[in-house]
Amino acid sequence: MSALLGDKSKHNPVLVNEFINAVSPVKGTWVDCTFGAGGYSKALLGAGAEKVIGIDKDPNILNYLENFKEKFGYKARLVWGSFSSLSAIIPKYCVGKVSGVVFDLGVSSMQLDQADRGFSFQRDGPLDMRMSCKGVSAFEIVNKVDEKDLADIIFYYGEEPAARSIARAIVLERSKTPISTTMQLSTLVSRVCKKSRHRKRSPTNPATRTFQALRIAVNNELVELEAGLIAAEQILSMGGLL
Repeated sequence: MSALLGDKSKHNPVLVNEFINAVSPVKGTWVDCTFGAGGYSKALLGAGAEKVIGIDKDPNILNYLENFKEKFGYKARLVWGSFSSLSAIIPKYCVGKVSGVVFDLGVSSMQLDQADRGFSFQRDGPLDMRMSCKGVSAFEIVNKVDEKDLADIIFYYGEEPAARSIARAIVLERSKTPISTTMQLSTLVSRVCKKSRHRKRSPTNPATRTFQALRIAVNNELVELEAGLIAAEQILSMGGLL
């Protein structure tokens, strides 16, 4: 809960000050579509928002509920749900249109720091990557999807030039033993990338693009984002900010 109150050891959104400067003067009701640990919501309320509705599909959002209500009272509402359902969620907590909607997209440092969530290639944990903690996991995609579709996921969602080689190596490995941990997959991908003629040398971990691709696929992120952006336009007042 301390993250909501500004604990720097937790999650701090990197562009929150720039965001507040860009949208000032802040007024009316705002929707924080990716609540996380409340960085944007807290900043909006501090800058003058009359009300903030925070939404997140990660069930860990519930850990902040009491603290959030205690600190901000009626000015803040916290909802466990997906921003693709904005048009259904917002009428329950707001009369009329909203002044602004903000999305801070991607995986958060809090999720990366929790090895058991399976997002990080630097911490060993189960291959999961589900932001909502339900549905198809990365384990199921890596171990069950056929080679062509797996290569397409890695190539299109991760822009990984060695996608075909990585998919081929995954299929070969899983025929011997299931790929069940993040380190198992990360090691395999790194080994393939070091041999690939399509890969230029980079300071970035070789598994970065593959892990990004799997995370996007697991959470259906591009479809969710499209639905969220359409819904955001529908709930914004004239002159509202997205």
